[in-house]
Amino acid sequence: MIVYTDGSQKHTHHHFRRVGSAAVGFIRNQETFTAQLGLGGKAEVYNAELTGILIGLHHAQSEAEKHPLINCKGTPPFLPLNGMTTLRSYSSLFTSDT
Repeated sequence: MIVYTDGSQKHTHHHFRRVGSAAVGFIRNQETFTAQLGLGGKAEVYNAELTGILIGLHHAQSEAEKHPLINCKGTPPFLPLNGMTTLRSYSSLFTSDT
């Protein structure tokens, strides 16, 4: 699975800012999900980038649950790992209750 994420900020007329996030995922070159979210004018582009990552993680985890044979490569120590284990370890970084 490959997931691309992005966050952006655009200034419109009258100096109003629009901030948003997006993610798109592919399995075997087939698009499996797209998602986008507007964050309003008070968010910063950094908020948008992190939100895009969270959106991508959320949708990737959902897709991995549908496809239990997905492996994540490129994670230390660069050995194939079970996709769900890897996604849960990464998502726990962003969803802690602290």
